[in-house]
Amino acid sequence: MSGTEVSSKRLSVVIAVYNSEAVVGAMLDRTLAMLDSLEGGGEIVLVNDGSTDGSWEVLRRRAAEDERVIAVDLNHNVGQHQALMIGLGYSRGEYAATLDDDLQNPPGEVEHLLRAAEAGHDLVFGRFRVKRHGRLRIVGSNAVVRPRSQR
Repeated sequence: MSGTEVSSKRLSVVIAVYNSEAVVGAMLDRTLAMLDSLEGGGEIVLVNDGSTDGSWEVLRRRAAEDERVIAVDLNHNVGQHQALMIGLGYSRGEYAATLDDDLQNPPGEVEHLLRAAEAGHDLVFGRFRVKRHGRLRIVGSNAVVRPRSQR
């Protein structure tokens, strides 16, 4: 295997979308480009998690334009984790990856995760080398993640 070749396994990328009208189009473009680079391609399952902006209209239109895009509309906000679980239920790929709707995790990085999964790992996840959040969020995250014995 060389370059961007990945086996012909089908990949499902599942994304929970919440009030992301301004960025969801760019996220879809980049994710579709990543799928185009993979042998065997894949699909994108988008779950609109009760957005109050125009996110659903963007998802619905893009799903009508491209058969690789599946759009699911939830009646109300159930939270990112539940929305992802719902999306996984719609996925048809042999492998599944989840992404955030704000492009904080570049879709191109999914290839690395897929290669690790194809190498035999049952679960693969990415980790930030450097987080690009504001100070308040970093402090809050560190307080939650730090083991109890160190609090």
